[in-house]
Amino acid sequence: SSMCLMDKTSNFLDDADAPAKDYYDLIIVLGGDNSFTYVSNYVSNYWSSDIPILGVNSDPERSVGCLTRWAINDDQDVFDMVEMLDFGEFDIKSWTRLGATVDGKLITPATSEYFFGERMRKNISRHILVYKGVEHEQKCSGIIFSTGAGSTGWYHSATRGDTWGAEERIARFVTTEPYNAPMMCGEIEEGEEIILYSLNDDEGMVSVDSWEEEPFTRGSEARIHLGEPLNIVTPRKSQDG
Repeated sequence: SSMCLMDKTSNFLDDADAPAKDYYDLIIVLGGDNSFTYVSNYVSNYWSSDIPILGVNSDPERSVGCLTRWAINDDQDVFDMVEMLDFGEFDIKSWTRLGATVDGKLITPATSEYFFGERMRKNISRHILVYKGVEHEQKCSGIIFSTGAGSTGWYHSATRGDTWGAEERIARFVTTEPYNAPMMCGEIEEGEEIILYSLNDDEGMVSVDSWEEEPFTRGSEARIHLGEPLNIVTPRKSQDG
């Protein structure tokens, strides 16, 4: 059935405390990839991960918008997007996210990546990685755990390697600028968990999609796994015709 967008629309920031699970059918994010990950983090923390999200690239000439699924340009405007939604010409895709705990406390799911390391990149990051039951002590500038959605971003810059689909139920990790880092990269599959023990001496932390930070100081333990998916609105009609 088609949805009428005019019945319940509001500004995200003004109505951020509204009971979204009962109030909204859809969240539209205008901006680029950073705006998209920020809103996806907020929705996960304060609302419900079940609410579908549509990322709209509002400035495609200057922003790549790898995570967005619609672009405002000379050929189509906001009204075309509303028409697409109102006529139900879209599918809901489930994007894999990462979940983690630090010292037993759940942290925000990652839409793109987790980064574990020192806040000051000039300081060496040290940790013990437990992967498939084997311990590896590593010295590097940090370790990135990436989803398929995030594999076109920071992970790709660090590896220049292959990307993979946002819906694939796998994640991958890579140590950055390793000094002594056996097991430099690997994969997390469904049901698997990777453990990190911090040996950081200064300001160890974990960054969630480069938005939120949690302390990951010496002696802390993190457990990383595949998380609950994020529901993404994807237009059925390609935007090039």
